[in-house]
Order: sequence, then C-alpha cells, then structure tokens
Amino acid sequence: MIEVQNLSKSFKISKGKSGIMGLFSRGYVIKNAVNDVSFRINKGELVGYVGQNGAGKSTTVKMLCGALCPDSGKIFVNGIEPFNRRKENAYNIGVVFGQRTQLWYDVPVIDSFVLLKKIYGVSNKEYNERFTILNEVLDIKEILDFPVRKLSLGQRMRCEFAAALIHWPSILYLDEPTIGIDSLTRKRIIDFISWLNEECKKTILLTTHNMNDIEKLCRRVILLDDGKKIYDGNTEALKYRSKKHKKIIVNFKKSINFNINNALDEKFIKYLDDIKCDDNKIILTTESEDISLITNIIQILNTHQQIENFEVTLPNLENIIESIYCKENSYEKDNIMC
Repeated sequence: MIEVQNLSKSFKISKGKSGIMGLFSRGYVIKNAVNDVSFRINKGELVGYVGQNGAGKSTTVKMLCGALCPDSGKIFVNGIEPFNRRKENAYNIGVVFGQRTQLWYDVPVIDSFVLLKKIYGVSNKEYNERFTILNEVLDIKEILDFPVRKLSLGQRMRCEFAAALIHWPSILYLDEPTIGIDSLTRKRIIDFISWLNEECKKTILLTTHNMNDIEKLCRRVILLDDGKKIYDGNTEALKYRSKKHKKIIVNFKKSINFNINNALDEKFIKYLDDIKCDDNKIILTTESEDISLITNIIQILNTHQQIENFEVTLPNLENIIESIYCKENSYEKDNIMC
C-alpha cells in the first residue's frame, strides 16, 4: 500500500548574525529533515513511526499526503505518487494530526462532517451508515452541535477521527493522535485504532512519542534519527536486540535466610550487574542473553530455599527507545543499526 524509495527532504533555514549587522547580513543552514529513507508497508499493517522531535516523522507524513514534494526519491501510495496526483491520493488517505485540526473552528462539528461529505462525494446512504458506526464507537452524538472551539481536546480528537473517516479511506496517517489527552480518552482512541486495523483492515502509519501506544498497537516499528532510518522490524525483537538490562525476580515462600553472594558461584556472579534482596524477594539484573544462566541461577537458589515463583522481565519499550536516542550511548545505537 505504501512504498518509499530513498526519500530525502531538506529545508533552508535562515540564520541571522548577532548584533546590528545581523539586520543586513543573513546566512543560511541546510537541515536534512529526511535523509535517504526507504520502507514498504503492506495492506492491513499497523506500523509505528518513531523518533525524537525533528527526526523527520511529520515531514515524511506530509510527503506521503502530497503536501510536500520530496527533493529526491520516490513515493507510491496505493500506486499513486502523492505530490503529482494530490486529489486522487486524498481519496485514499485519512489524516489525523494531534496538534492541528481539519474541522472548521467556529461552526458546529456536524457542519464540518456534512461539508467533508460533499467534498468527497459520499452518498447519503454511505454517510449515514458510516456515521452510525463512528458515533457508536467514538460516542460523539452529544457534541455534534457544539462549535469546535468549545470542545475539550479529548472531544475534538474523537471528532477528528470521525472526520478523517467520512470517506472511509484505506490508509490512515496518525500523527500524535493521543497527545495531551486524558487516560480514559486515550484508551478509547487506542481501542478505536485497534478496531480500525483488525476489524476494518485499515493500513495505518502511527507516529507518537508515547511508547505505551506503540507497544499496545504495533507489531512493527520504524525508528528515525536525524532523518535517517536506524531500525525497521518487529517491536518485540527490538527489546531483545537492545542491550538493556533484564530483571530476574525471584519470590520465596518465606523470608530469605541465606546469603546470595555465598550461594552463587563466582561464574554466575560475574554476569550479574546488580543484586537486591527484600524480605522474601531477590531481584537480579543482567545483560546476558544466555537462557541457561538464568535456569542455573534459579535451580541453585531453589536448593537453598523453596521458591514460590519467578519471572524474567525485559525493560519496557520507552526505556529502550530512550537508550537508543541517548547521544552519549553510541553502543546502543550501533547495536540497533546492525
């Protein structure tokens, strides 16, 4: 559905000199917003598009929409080049920007919906069927007569989703759709996105800084850094490729009555980065990928005192992404890019 080939986009940014001479002498710097990015998204995929502010996410989305023309490279959205065939492309896509609105600010929400219906040439029958579904899922019936400026952010975002789906596009671009909204509304929107993908088979590209949203929704994630793609693959696999610490949490039936440093041989201790004991619990952290190490440690601890249960936890995606983008942690980034 979406094919991006060696996509690049740069901007010329003015840079004035300090002092009074800056009024008369102005230089420029070139910002490479997107730098030789390629990816393909198949029909029905829900892909997370992740990066820091200024990484090139929104610029990519604008080029996919046809609002910006790439400097180089190719884009095909359902076989269409967006910038060259903008009107045709618009019928295939729906877009939700968390910090921008496509609704008319001073008129009732329902008027915006009716106008969009006419713009896209949606029949009365199709409009009524879709509106019934959208109202049921998004619960917007009570706010349809309110001017957009009177809506809360959460209410507006629900209406933005409905507006993007009036023409029932096959592709959705969601740029920070849950930014700034309360947890209850976020859950409703996350469930709605999941429904659109799983039940309605919509192809969705989601950009967000909220890694919890990515973990809940996206099997695949694309990471950008300074306009370049540094990872494209399975979301869960990203956790295993990162060298962040894993935690081994061991719970005993009774309070711990032995010294763990004496219980474990030096050959195991050297692989553990931290050991914490708390009443009937031991928490071990390690970077090791060796499953047998964990198995052996559990067996040894159980010989000293009966274990009730244990679990091995990976760091959450937010911590991993943070470590990748931490500039001083070049090892993390090199490991992901391999």
